[in-house]
Amino acid sequence: MRARITRRFLVLIVAGIVPGRAPAQDARALFLQHCASCHGESGDGQGTATLDRPARSFKDGGFSYGNTSEALTRTITHGIPGTPMPAAPSVLSEAERKALAEYVLSLGPPVVTATVAESLLAVRDRPVILRGKLPPVGPDLPERPRGLLIGTVDGLSFEYRTDDVRLLAVRQGAFADRRDWRGRGGDALLPLGVPIHLSGRGDPLAPFARPDGSALAARLAGTFIEGARAGLRYRLFGEDASNSVASVEESVRGCTSGAGSGFARDFSIEGKGRFVLRAAEPGPAWVASSFTWTVRRREDGSFEALSVRGLRRGEMLSVAGGAVLVPLDLDPEGKRSLEIQVLLLPRWSPEIEERWLSEVKP
Repeated sequence: MRARITRRFLVLIVAGIVPGRAPAQDARALFLQHCASCHGESGDGQGTATLDRPARSFKDGGFSYGNTSEALTRTITHGIPGTPMPAAPSVLSEAERKALAEYVLSLGPPVVTATVAESLLAVRDRPVILRGKLPPVGPDLPERPRGLLIGTVDGLSFEYRTDDVRLLAVRQGAFADRRDWRGRGGDALLPLGVPIHLSGRGDPLAPFARPDGSALAARLAGTFIEGARAGLRYRLFGEDASNSVASVEESVRGCTSGAGSGFARDFSIEGKGRFVLRAAEPGPAWVASSFTWTVRRREDGSFEALSVRGLRRGEMLSVAGGAVLVPLDLDPEGKRSLEIQVLLLPRWSPEIEERWLSEVKP
């Protein structure tokens, strides 16, 4: 039996086929079937599809989220939130997606292989969490002396301040440069991903409050990585800074749907009383909403479709001052689980809304 298996493997190698990897001719066929309508048959960006912005020319190289096979495979798998680039259809196997990435790379200029500095960190088969000082996420914003980066296996990274826990930004692409490892240290971590979402323009308000609007401070208790899950734990405090009113576990990840791609935050909340969770900051203009979802148009013309799972009967989203708020009643069980999904979409239409609502309706 072993001899037959060995002979079969050799036959495949001679034929130019490596088990688990699509041959070059198959990769081109996949490209023509799934990619050419936008990017053109030669990869020059001149496809037949009508898009709201030009498709990337692969002949130029210089991909926004990394010029490696690994980075391109991630982009093909998960799509690019806020653009027409969708996640790969489920019929494509991992080997086919990797073959597509290699084929796309072959359409561009030669790739120069460089030695990666020891301070450059990448996310591979499990999440990575870093703590340290973070640079400002935008103009006229402060450094965050106590910051946190969570890199997930889907190519996203989530940037937090931890002196009073708040999500600042979501990025896509390369992970981080630990510049504080160099020399005498003291430099800030450098997030390398491209921002696809800024919470409150990079300076959000407290995520939890009491029903009267008084903010609750969020003190970091720790971080965790459990398989593909990663996140942080924190405690909420009111005016009495010695007694917490609730504890929160928050995990983060990328998400995809038939309407597009984006990110998700999963909350497990334990405590007593009534609270309000700020699911989204003011800024985007209202487009449409219902009890469990809302759609807003961002300043750049793209759309943000937010949905919440885990609401109880009688609970519904509200919009106050432009922010999207989620009322939470922890009585009588004292424990709640919620999922907030945010899709970032280049356009919005009745067809996209119908497709999305078929997935998010309770």
